[in-house]
Amino acid sequence: MRVAVFAAFSALALAACGQQGQAPAEPAAPAPAEPETPSGEPVQPPRPAPAGPTTLGGVDLAGEVNALGTEPFWGLEIRPGGLKLAGVDRPELRTPNPGPQVEGKTAVWKTSAQGGAPMTVTLTEERCSDGMSDRVYPLAAKVEVGPETLNGCAISYAELMSRDETGAPRR
Repeated sequence: MRVAVFAAFSALALAACGQQGQAPAEPAAPAPAEPETPSGEPVQPPRPAPAGPTTLGGVDLAGEVNALGTEPFWGLEIRPGGLKLAGVDRPELRTPNPGPQVEGKTAVWKTSAQGGAPMTVTLTEERCSDGMSDRVYPLAAKVEVGPETLNGCAISYAELMSRDETGAPRR
C-alpha cells in the first residue's frame, strides 16, 4: 500500500513540475506612464466608494457638499474629485478627496494641502447657523489646516442652491 501511495504522489509531483508542450511565459509589459492633465498635473484616480454610511444629517457625503464660515469668510467645496478651500485674504488650497471616515454622527476627511500642510475636515450632524443669515444648516463644519482652525456649517450643494438666505425655496 505504501508503495502505491508513494508512486501516485511522485507522479503528481513530476506532472506539476514539468508541463511539457507549453510555450514559455512571455515577459510582462512595461507599466504605462502615469496620465497627466494638460497642465502637467497627475490625473487623480477615481476614489473608491466609501465603506459604511455615506449620508450624514440627510447630506450625501459622496456627492457635492459645501461648507462655509464667517469671521473670517471662507468656503470649502467637497467634490468627488477633490476639496477646494478658498476665502477672503487667503490663498486657494486644493487637495485630493480621500473620502470620509464616518463614525456615528461625524464624518472626517484627512488629507494634505498644497505644500504638505495637513488638512482635516470634520462634519458633525447638528443644526448649525452661519450667524449672518436666517438659514439653518444640517451639519456643523470644522476645517483644520496646519495650525489654523475654521468653524462653520455645511450642506449639500443642491440644497444650498435651492434655497435663499432666509431658507425659503428659490423661485
